[in-house]
Amino acid sequence: MSLCHLLKQNGLEESRNVTLVERVAIFLWILSGETISRHFHAVLLVVLRLHNVLWYHPEAIPANEPDVRWKWFEVQIISSVQLF
Repeated sequence: MSLCHLLKQNGLEESRNVTLVERVAIFLWILSGETISRHFHAVLLVVLRLHNVLWYHPEAIPANEPDVRWKWFEVQIISSVQLF
């Protein structure tokens, strides 16, 4: 409220549809959103640079795997020539 009072003394006025307090609240909301967005993007860029460290690199299951459950996931690669 001190900020609202200070701004009112220096020329900020209410409009017909928005009170002075609402205007200040909107201003602070947008300002904090920009700050959060800036920090989010800074962290995101570094995380993307670490993709080789953070991402899991799966290894192929060998054909002679003793666990029979893996047989359900066998995939046969068909060349594109055979498809047409």
